[in-house]
Amino acid sequence: MTTELSLLTVSLLIVFLYQLYRIGSRDSTLPPGPPTVPLLGYKAKFSSDCFRSIHLKLSEWARKYGDFYSLKMGPETFIILTSAKAVKEFLDMRGPSTADRPAAHIPEQVHEGYSLAFGRYSTALGSRWKLMRKTVHAILTPASVEETYPIQFAESVQLLYDLLHDPKSHFQHVRRLLVSIIFSVLYGKRVPRYESYEATSMFDLLHLEEQLFLPGAQLPVDTFPFLKYLPEGPLAPWKKKCRDLKGLHQRVYFGSLEQCKDRIDRGESVGCLMEQIFERYQKEFGLTWQEVSYIGGTLLPGGIDTSTSLLQGFILSPLPFECSIQPRNQKIADLIHKHFVDAIDVFTQYEGALQQEDKEYVARIRSSLV
Repeated sequence: MTTELSLLTVSLLIVFLYQLYRIGSRDSTLPPGPPTVPLLGYKAKFSSDCFRSIHLKLSEWARKYGDFYSLKMGPETFIILTSAKAVKEFLDMRGPSTADRPAAHIPEQVHEGYSLAFGRYSTALGSRWKLMRKTVHAILTPASVEETYPIQFAESVQLLYDLLHDPKSHFQHVRRLLVSIIFSVLYGKRVPRYESYEATSMFDLLHLEEQLFLPGAQLPVDTFPFLKYLPEGPLAPWKKKCRDLKGLHQRVYFGSLEQCKDRIDRGESVGCLMEQIFERYQKEFGLTWQEVSYIGGTLLPGGIDTSTSLLQGFILSPLPFECSIQPRNQKIADLIHKHFVDAIDVFTQYEGALQQEDKEYVARIRSSLV
């Protein structure tokens, strides 16, 4: 009996060790990819700063393994798509099997499943996520976009004024521009100065999200779930950051929405998008206060973050070519004083050429990364 028990124990131990060894290994049915190591998959091949330039490594592997390949991260498998053809095949033609998102524990602690950016179809809140998405589609129509043109024009005029009178603060001026446009469109209130609470708190919020959500910023709690149970402190700094970010969400998203609700109650609606949701879609779709708040909380950073970076890059990109650009700028300035109509025609051509050059400039940067 003792011998049989010993054999059973040894057999179970061998099976356990084999299964443990298999963690991080690539199944034969998966596409090819970088070599793996037991338990960790490919992670052991990275330094602590690797995720800051992971796009370079992914591009290197794309050249070696093709349009799509697999990566092992502990027990999880990721399929990397590196071409438009691969994206269309996997996300479009196989939509039902690729529509959902993977679990994201850290964002879940902040948004509680109500974020349009991190929401999942397969959870209990999947049906609510679809209603939130339906609401966004209802308010973001071509007609509603055209209605924002006067706001964009007015804020652009202030940007030009600020750049002329304080060019050294161009970084902050661009930030103020985008914050003011998006806040005006969504919540019906301007942000006239970068020092305004809305601007400073918004970028504090974005920076904290970067610290929490960027790949490699925190321990891989989704890959190794036992890390979720680490006590708050040096080993789990994300727990305090999640609380801080959630508090910022409450003050920025929920606070701005409260101001919209107060205007509606006073009969002073200005027609902004969040007021439209309150006055129509909240009742039509049965949206809760939290769901409406996170609709704004998804659109707000989505409209500010990438647009700010793009415009700042557009302003900075001609600087290396200042010697060749400055004479052309002077030519336009001289024409404005003499022949305004001709100046408009020249400026239109110049603006088109500048936009085209900027596109090629960005394309060259992207090609250098690939």
